Amino acid sequence: MTFWLYINFCLLFETNFVLCSFYKKQCMPDFKIDISKAKAVILYIANKFGETDFHKVFKILYLAEKAHLVQYGRPIVGDTYMAMKYGPVPSFIYDAFKAIRGDGYRMPGLDNFYQAFEVKNKYSLGIVTK
Repeated sequence: MTFWLYINFCLLFETNFVLCSFYKKQCMPDFKIDISKAKAVILYIANKFGETDFHKVFKILYLAEKAHLVQYGRPIVGDTYMAMKYGPVPSFIYDAFKAIRGDGYRMPGLDNFYQAFEVKNKYSLGIVTK
């Protein structure tokens, strides 16, 4: 029964899905990350809360994505969340923040994203104003 509900969800929202094993894994929609939306949402959160840490940004973003997915059937940003010790972490955004603070790989084509933020004290996120 659950299997068919997931397939109907995927077909209803016209997302790609992969069925790895009928008994072990269920259908999960394949959402693509939207970099410009990610930047806009993080800037919004940072403007509302001022200088904040990664954990607070990630938790607010996770809860907003969850509510948006329930209401509209699609996420805001589309990042993949990983379960970590202190809560859910958006994988792509965390990698981008690590690159900004200097201990991660700088992905090409994201200069506009990187220039919008600064990382202080390893986990504190700030906005670069010009």
